[in-house]
Amino acid sequence: MKPHYLTSPTVWAIAAGCFCLTLILIPLLIRIAPRIGAVDRGGHRGVHRGRAMPLLGGLAIAIPFVAICVLGFFRVSFMFSTIRHHQAGLLALAIGCMGICALGVADDIKGLSARAKFAVQFAMASLACLAGYSIRFVDLPIYGDVWIGPAVGTALTLLWIVGLTNAYNLMDGIDGLSAGLALIAAAGLACISLMNGSTFPALMCIALAASLAAFLLFNFHPARIFLGDTGSMFLGFALANITLMGSLKTTGTVMFIAPILVMGLPIMDTLSSMLRRYLRGRPLFYGDQGHIHHRLLKKGYTQTQAVLTFYGIAAAMAVSGIVGWAAPPDSPVAWLAYAGYALAAVAVIRIAGLRPGMIAQMMAYRKHNLLLNALSQYAAMRLEDLPGDGAGRDDNVLHLLCRELNLRFLMIKDEHARRILAYAQSGEPTRPQEPIRRIPIRNADHRMLYLTYQPDRPIDEQARADVEGCLATVFEHTRCRADGEAPRHEPAPLVDIPPAA
Repeated sequence: MKPHYLTSPTVWAIAAGCFCLTLILIPLLIRIAPRIGAVDRGGHRGVHRGRAMPLLGGLAIAIPFVAICVLGFFRVSFMFSTIRHHQAGLLALAIGCMGICALGVADDIKGLSARAKFAVQFAMASLACLAGYSIRFVDLPIYGDVWIGPAVGTALTLLWIVGLTNAYNLMDGIDGLSAGLALIAAAGLACISLMNGSTFPALMCIALAASLAAFLLFNFHPARIFLGDTGSMFLGFALANITLMGSLKTTGTVMFIAPILVMGLPIMDTLSSMLRRYLRGRPLFYGDQGHIHHRLLKKGYTQTQAVLTFYGIAAAMAVSGIVGWAAPPDSPVAWLAYAGYALAAVAVIRIAGLRPGMIAQMMAYRKHNLLLNALSQYAAMRLEDLPGDGAGRDDNVLHLLCRELNLRFLMIKDEHARRILAYAQSGEPTRPQEPIRRIPIRNADHRMLYLTYQPDRPIDEQARADVEGCLATVFEHTRCRADGEAPRHEPAPLVDIPPAA
């Protein structure tokens, strides 16, 4: 690596071009997204409760990135001379990123199933293997290079790309979080690439970081546009591929430890989320409000405070990972760096709530939640169309939901405040009543439904999350009547229901 690489006018000209192009594209996307239905209207898992927010902001980051790949592949300008020997990598990156963006746009507008998204993600991830970036060796501390073979290496490559793609998607829960973490990761990977003598991934990371810096001007709280699945999946996919291309040696060895440490926060959040859902008996790939950023918001942090807290943790992890990797293995500097990383990791684990007492409490809900999963799937099939073909069918399903979820009553209204379905348990309450709760849910038609419910007994925070998760699973898979009319029947029995609190 030439020592003057970072001072090269070419590098910073490309970075400035990406920054300016992103600034130009964002206002256009803010206007276009609502016209094609790519908006976020909120939901029971989100923290956004204001007006409909435009999505597709990730295109403003992806377009400059893909443009560099295309221009570099065709050797359009001398500015891309540093990447002229990476034709296969550029082609794989360009096609893969375009495929992921197309998947994200479709998901932001229409909504796609998890199975369909995983299929496309694995297909796009396989391009890295076809381009020759499949892992064969892994460079581990102390042990050195460990041979894992082509089969295991290909599986590990696919798992790394798809896993990181979804990790940044899961972190995109509050304003500026996913984009800021990606900016920190891009800066860290650029450092690793330059220290490893890999100018190609370094240039791609610098260009990506420039676009992210421009995007954060519009995405930091209060946000004017969201990344959407288009942007969050693109960021994870691009960083995962850059990681492979930046640390790959000619022998097929990947120095995996440093990149994992640099991007430790999204990885730890994803693993803790999957562990939490497994322990509680919830579907592994179904969203909830148990992510680490949600937990900080529940503790009273503002969005800005929560985001800055995670920026600090992510930056500490990145610096510790880079220093620990670069320093001699037995030196005090390396041990100090890894100790700092361990402290940051402990902070993340405590925020995530993965303490022994918490784990035991989650396990206590597991059997109950498995039953709720079966109940929600059954109810969703019975209530496939709202308001349904007959009052009897609706009453039976709603009665079952209220009985098993211990609800005093349940009401579903559309976005025009028209009642679609309602049910109330008969008899007088014999226990102190819980507050009335109201949650917004976007159904299969991308229409907003508003569920009002009241438990018939006091429940804790975890039980409330399970109830709302079950109700969301049911009504997110339903469709409203094509004519949009209010139901012509009123399910019985009904009682006067006070307005939601």
